[in-house]
Amino acid sequence: GQTQRKMATSPSMKLIASSLGRRLARTRLVQPTRGGGGGPVASSKTPTEPLAEGDELTWDDGTAYPEPCLDDFSLLGKNQAAGML
Repeated sequence: GQTQRKMATSPSMKLIASSLGRRLARTRLVQPTRGGGGGPVASSKTPTEPLAEGDELTWDDGTAYPEPCLDDFSLLGKNQAAGML
């Protein structure tokens, strides 16, 4: 009874284990060569003159459109936002 069942499952278990082992052996771990969040940001030149007053408020990553570091949220006014607190 049970010995026949064990013998019946033993070859099938060996087959499953060997095919799984072959599949895992073929799989390579893929790791990114760089950060993956876009290209690296180029280093900037050392400033030769004083920076503008609001220089730290603009994110300029070398694209055509530098953007502000702080979000401009104009959906609510400051009084409406304070009323929601």
